[in-house]
Amino acid sequence: MRQMRMRLAVAAPLAALALLAAGCGGSTSSKGGASGSAAGATVIPASAVAYVSIDSDLGSDQWKKVDALSKKFPGRAKALADLRKELVKQNLDFQKDVKPALGPEIDVAWLDFADNGQNVVAVTQPKDDAKLAALVKQNNSDSSNQKLYTEKVGDWTAVAGSQARLDRLKSAQNGAKLADDGTFKDAVADLPGEALVKVYVNGASIRQAVQQGLAPTVRQSGLLGKAIPNLGWVSASASAASNGVGFQAGAKSRSATGKSFKSALVDRLPAGALADLSFDDLASNLRQVMNQFGSSFEAQKAQVEQALGISEGDLLKLLSNEGALAVYPSSGGDRYPSVELLLKVADEAKARQVLDRLSALAPAAGAVVRPVTIGGVAAHEIALKGAGISVYYGVFKGVLGVSNSKSALAGLGRSGKKLSADPVFTDARSAAKAPSSTTGFAYVNLNSAFAEIFKDIGASATGPDTAEVRANLEPLQSFFAYGARNGDVTHFNGFLVIK
Repeated sequence: MRQMRMRLAVAAPLAALALLAAGCGGSTSSKGGASGSAAGATVIPASAVAYVSIDSDLGSDQWKKVDALSKKFPGRAKALADLRKELVKQNLDFQKDVKPALGPEIDVAWLDFADNGQNVVAVTQPKDDAKLAALVKQNNSDSSNQKLYTEKVGDWTAVAGSQARLDRLKSAQNGAKLADDGTFKDAVADLPGEALVKVYVNGASIRQAVQQGLAPTVRQSGLLGKAIPNLGWVSASASAASNGVGFQAGAKSRSATGKSFKSALVDRLPAGALADLSFDDLASNLRQVMNQFGSSFEAQKAQVEQALGISEGDLLKLLSNEGALAVYPSSGGDRYPSVELLLKVADEAKARQVLDRLSALAPAAGAVVRPVTIGGVAAHEIALKGAGISVYYGVFKGVLGVSNSKSALAGLGRSGKKLSADPVFTDARSAAKAPSSTTGFAYVNLNSAFAEIFKDIGASATGPDTAEVRANLEPLQSFFAYGARNGDVTHFNGFLVIK
């Protein structure tokens, strides 16, 4: 924990204090580029393995949106008051001491991953150089803090935990810069122009760092080359909007997998889901994982197949199409929320055969298997003795369903509003700007999920603290994240809706 604090000591004081801006008003003038422009990359060497750019322009459009969003939370005033108290304890005044020391952005770069990730430098363009110098001096006056060193590098002020790191940055000024590096430009090209934070990591450096951290026998086995994608880069960002916060991430890899599909199961699942995880063709990924193992695994697999009377191919076929894992509120006296696993199957008879063969093993674990009828369809119940819990499974019109709720599975065949028409779901998907076809998505109805949690907690969830927590969770409406492929680049985007 102390090492992490030391690594972030360069940027954390300014970045954390910038969060106070929304409640303090005012703005700073920008000597750099546009908000979230990552202009600091112009003085960072191209060899840097990781880079983070933080928007600290308190008058930027991004921070104005953060200010508006924060007003939706009743705990805003208390949080700002607590932050001001912490500043007072450090003999600091935000308006006089901190705000003038903030530049339009703070950029943090890892020169390499050596020395346990300690080789970090930060650069900024403070509105008042003397104010930044005073903050650094105050930090250094406390012997328990990591000592900071500063130096001018071009039009920027660099801050680091040692003079040697500053010297490395200065000596690199005659060489190639990160801003001109093709890999870096490729990585940040798809990120939004304005963002609260942008992150870049060189993929080759990740691979090298992982390799160096492995035991020699593992490196020599060659398993690493199969298990870890050949990353070119990883990038990410977070940006504020009028209705929430968006998250964007991307990774470039020659071994990227995953095909796009349009979910059909959202038209089978009933509306009102607390959460839904959509995926497709898990079988391909599982085959890749199993292919990494040697002959000993093949021998063990053959023994398991013989014991079960089911082949690997039979099991993987169940996972070769679209699937969904959904959660619904508890109902009808159920103790727990309903969890449903749905898998589209092409051969219903074969799917039933595989399920029946697997369920035949249940008695060995002390469970009872009995036939039931769900929604007019023959199905089975696996009752766990002494636990008061049952698992139901069956095949319903081309969909294999497994759930802890009989009524939930019955809902697959009922008419009525489906998840695809659920207004919370459609609003969340629209806010995330998700295309009709993705490589998979995750959705959470946060408002209903929190209500379900507090309902389950029951009488124990009382008192002013609980009321305060519930009030501050109320603005969180939903979250939707999805994956998409564009050549050898995989994107992961998401949006948190706040109302």
